[in-house]
Amino acid sequence: AAANRFGIECHLALSGPKPERYEGNLLMCHLLGATIHFNSGNEYYEIEESILNISDQLAESGGLPYPIPIGGASTIGVGAYELAAHEIEDQFAAVDNLAMDWIVVADGSGGTHAGLLLGLGASNTRVLGVDVGTRPDLDEAVPQLVKSTAEFLCVANNMGTVLVDHDHIGPGYGRASDQTISALRIAAQSEGLILDPVYTAKALDALRTHAADGRISGRVVFLHTGGTPALFSREYEQALREDASTN
Repeated sequence: AAANRFGIECHLALSGPKPERYEGNLLMCHLLGATIHFNSGNEYYEIEESILNISDQLAESGGLPYPIPIGGASTIGVGAYELAAHEIEDQFAAVDNLAMDWIVVADGSGGTHAGLLLGLGASNTRVLGVDVGTRPDLDEAVPQLVKSTAEFLCVANNMGTVLVDHDHIGPGYGRASDQTISALRIAAQSEGLILDPVYTAKALDALRTHAADGRISGRVVFLHTGGTPALFSREYEQALREDASTN
């Protein structure tokens, strides 16, 4: 949508072969006119390599491509969430001068987690990233993204402990466990909060687990990072309908 707004071509590198049916995010991207490149590989670094190959091909044909890594996990993307961290902090402080104890967020390629760590480094707020199974080197990627972005922005790197929960990935990236579906249903039916089965429902599942056993307490911010179109994929329809019928 942003590319269309500014008259820029958008090319997407997606994992797996071209499906017979377009649903959810894929259908939305097609509607917006993106050029979609399907790949036989599904591994994180196979897709990263595909992004660079597409960029090289566009450059060879006279284009001026700007390759963006998976999830926008770059200094620009991390820097944006460094600013977002300050904005969240200011909004929280505006309510009776409160401070956050925790932020919990879905952790895909690490950019959002890194930006929050960088922005909140001087505070006592702890950030928990919930691994959704996107990249295998998440524990190493997050601090490296913080370091490179701090250098790029010429700001102090006061990063605290990098906390990543690896226990709620479920069957894998893009695949939802019964616990994930349960968290999604609870959010919808108790709060009217619509999550998705790929990212945010896994994050909420982790938050509920950590709160129940006392590892997380105090004033907690659950950061909803989007992903709702995934709900409209047939892949999750059966699980969602079965879950609803048993409650």
